[in-house]
Amino acid sequence: MRRHTLTLLAAVLTGSLALSACGAATTSSAGPSSDGYAESYLADNAVADKASVNEDPSLSWDSASLAATDAGGQDTGETDGAVATDTASGQKLVVTLNYSVETKDLDALEQSILEETKKLGGYVEASSKDGANDSDDSWYGRYATYTLRIPSGKLDEFATALEGESSVTSKSTDTQDITLQYIDTDSRKTALETEQKRLEEMLKEAESVDDLIQIENALTDVRSELQELETTLRHYDNQVSYSTVNISVTETKEYTVVTESRTMAERIRDGFSSSVEELRDHVENLAVDLVSNAPMILYYLALAIIVILLIRLAVAILVAIFASREWKEKRRAKKRARKEAKEKKKEDRAREKQLEREEEKKLLQEDKKKTSK
Repeated sequence: MRRHTLTLLAAVLTGSLALSACGAATTSSAGPSSDGYAESYLADNAVADKASVNEDPSLSWDSASLAATDAGGQDTGETDGAVATDTASGQKLVVTLNYSVETKDLDALEQSILEETKKLGGYVEASSKDGANDSDDSWYGRYATYTLRIPSGKLDEFATALEGESSVTSKSTDTQDITLQYIDTDSRKTALETEQKRLEEMLKEAESVDDLIQIENALTDVRSELQELETTLRHYDNQVSYSTVNISVTETKEYTVVTESRTMAERIRDGFSSSVEELRDHVENLAVDLVSNAPMILYYLALAIIVILLIRLAVAILVAIFASREWKEKRRAKKRARKEAKEKKKEDRAREKQLEREEEKKLLQEDKKKTSK
């Protein structure tokens, strides 16, 4: 009995490893698919699993049956609950709409978007709003962004309502086909559920502690992977059932004219009209600013006049101070000049007297010499 249990456990683990390898090999980016391709894919996996069982002589009849059951027990990838799919081809499509719109009343458009989302059974995933509260101050006012989740079956109804309430400047659609990923994940889940049941039965029949530990470890791994797959499937179901709508809203006074082609005359005319409108708004806003800010303008004007007068007074005082100092310096210079002149005259007189004395001495000496002779 113990040998039979170990053999069966080995078969379960081998089937789990093979299933994981097949799942990893088939996980790829979304692309076009169909139910026929999915059925062929599942059948090929089942044949491969059976072949691997027959090639391994260590597997008993029970383990081979288990491996075949794991491969053949895969379904078409549909889970419980209402999931939006392309009924014609059975595809799982994740649809994302991207809108850039303009509105003259952001508050009214926001209320309309929220009411329409709630009415259709959707919800707001994220939103933001920013910009000037008074759109009269500039050509463009506030702006906002919304990320909405709308039931896929009612996406067209929401798009029609949005386009009727705003001016659409750009629109794009992104469709991702996750059919293969969904089928592969659901198939792996079904196989793991089968393995879980087999392991639970083996756990009841285990006769030794070693067998019990090995089976419990294998069962823990299977349950963990099964939980991850269930989470992934729920995420896929949500992505398929609820389409994502990204909306970027700009509040403006005049809607942007979106045309495919315009002549040069039309472009000149529209550009001139736009310039005139902007100039008119600029003049109006300037007049409003001047009148509304008149008290502050008068205050700053009076303050500027006072500052100018104070500066002029300070300059006059400085000029007067420097002028008085210069006059005093001139007077002192004149006094010094007169004093120097007087001293020079005295020196000149003293030199003249000295010269006269020397001449008199010379004359006396000459008279003495003549008398002695």
